[in-house]
Amino acid sequence: LISTAPVARRWLLRRWAAPRMGSVDAFALLVEELKSDDIVDQVAAAKRINTIALGMGAEKARSQLLPFLRSCVDEYTDEILLAVAEAAGGLVQAIGGGEHVGSLIPLLEALAEKEETIVRAKAVQSLVMIGAQTPANVIQEDFMSLVKRLSAGEFFPSRISAAGLFATVYPSTPAGSRPNLRKQYEQLAKDEMPMVRSAAFAHLPALAAVVEKEVFLGELSPLFNELSVDLQESVREMAVDNMVKMVEKLTPDEAAKYFGAFFDNVSTEKCSAMRVIKAKNFVKLSSAMAPARPMRDQVAAYLQLMSADLEVEVRNAAANNLGAFCAKLDSATVLSQILPVLKELSAEPQDPAGVPVAAMNQQVREHMAENVCLLAPVLGREASINELLPLFKRFLCDELIEIRRKVLRSVAPLVETLGAEAAEQHLLPDVLIWAQDSQWRGGVPGGGGGSYERGT
Repeated sequence: LISTAPVARRWLLRRWAAPRMGSVDAFALLVEELKSDDIVDQVAAAKRINTIALGMGAEKARSQLLPFLRSCVDEYTDEILLAVAEAAGGLVQAIGGGEHVGSLIPLLEALAEKEETIVRAKAVQSLVMIGAQTPANVIQEDFMSLVKRLSAGEFFPSRISAAGLFATVYPSTPAGSRPNLRKQYEQLAKDEMPMVRSAAFAHLPALAAVVEKEVFLGELSPLFNELSVDLQESVREMAVDNMVKMVEKLTPDEAAKYFGAFFDNVSTEKCSAMRVIKAKNFVKLSSAMAPARPMRDQVAAYLQLMSADLEVEVRNAAANNLGAFCAKLDSATVLSQILPVLKELSAEPQDPAGVPVAAMNQQVREHMAENVCLLAPVLGREASINELLPLFKRFLCDELIEIRRKVLRSVAPLVETLGAEAAEQHLLPDVLIWAQDSQWRGGVPGGGGGSYERGT
């Protein structure tokens, strides 16, 4: 075998090892392939680590396989390290169970200190998976010391990785030691490196899910508010997503008290990504604070996002939630505050010369058309006839085929609210008239054409 060419040698090893199923043979093959010059062989070998570990037996996996993998970490490419980090997360049973996870720590610690983000993140993910299968005493003995070492790391990759492990070790930490653990986390959240602060903020919801309620309100919510106004956009842009996750543990009064001011301030946030996420989650977050903050009091903020925000992506996200938001309101509020804005926005945009510009703000109007009929159950029959039908008809004869399609496909709530007789009287005649117009039917499903605008 020694004198055989590398490719042939690996082939012979496979042929020889397969029928014998000997653990030493399988390990020799792994070593051979991980030291190969062929990246394909290396990746394939790394993906077989779990199978080989099971074949070797727990003792040899701990004494031979894991030390070998650790010794070669600095020699592998990031692609190989990623595969190794992923495989390590599934080795608990192969090495003898949760009592022996300490033998995995050196390998995963080395991977968690790597500069490559995806390798680091996968190592932390594997550590979290392992922690879920590990007895509390082992977590305190092995994981706690790991968290302390990573948190105190001289280089920022270590501190970034440490931030993802606090939620794993906190539940098993004795009550007397928890304040010091939280202090370590706070230091990461206030680290001089923005990337470390960002990592701490990213993992804040996971920690909030396992701490005591008084700690959540007294320590983590102030930390949230501090990070949500961080000078670095890369840090604070996660704030709205974090709020979505964190308010689930709170009562409406608590959510309003600790997160209400932040929620309001997002509308003036320069980071457009935060405003997009707020618009996408507006109904969920507003509902989480109701009735402490009545939904009708949120109408102005919602309309600001939908009609006045400078970013079209923000307006799209808000308009897409029109039906869900109005379902939380009373009919009087929808009539007096929502419908006037919808009527204004539904008009076909004009350029300065007064010529219609069909594509201007098209997606916002598409979302409105798709949602407008959902207002009917809120408004009731009479208001739908008098106020909503004219808006529906405006969309139904719009210049853009997508708007006509979407309003027609979503007509069911309006028909159900009107009832068969009223729908036949007030709605059907107009639909039949437009259906007979070959220009209108040009791009409607079943209309027989592909024209995008009427008259083209």
